[in-house]
Amino acid sequence: DVRLQGGDIIRCRARGHFRNDGMSPVVGDLVQIARLSDGTGSLDKILPRKNLLVRPCAANIDRLVIVIAASAPRPDWLLIDKLLIQAFLLSIEPLLVLNKLDECDDAIVETFRTDYEPAFDTLRVSVVSGLGIDALKLRLFDAVFCFAGQSAVGKTSLLNALLPTLALPTGGL
Repeated sequence: DVRLQGGDIIRCRARGHFRNDGMSPVVGDLVQIARLSDGTGSLDKILPRKNLLVRPCAANIDRLVIVIAASAPRPDWLLIDKLLIQAFLLSIEPLLVLNKLDECDDAIVETFRTDYEPAFDTLRVSVVSGLGIDALKLRLFDAVFCFAGQSAVGKTSLLNALLPTLALPTGGL
């Protein structure tokens, strides 16, 4: 699906030459398309990317929102560090978001406070109480952003809190 400049969304099929060139369109790509008579489109060209994340797979990202749970699941600090390195290497601004403050583990909050808050842009939030959601909206305004983090840290819940009309399904831990 391609969102046009006017906001309309059109379903497109990528041309075969992308496969031959070893390139695939990814979320965030800026593209050129041709409209077809049946109302769909043909993705003809992928414009140059300013960056490309491999996992999660996304292009042209301004901010990488790394979500960490303040309770369960316990943070994988090595994964967080890897995501920070990846963001640095690709000139993407990282934003560390400590979620689930309504049920926090003090040791996790202390590690976040001492190891990450002094060096990075950080936020502490709770989807349940609404704490920090407005501040998160401001940090993401007018930016292309990508959420990353372990399963069950609240990425989808945060997206639903930011954009209630999404109503994406969420699962338990």
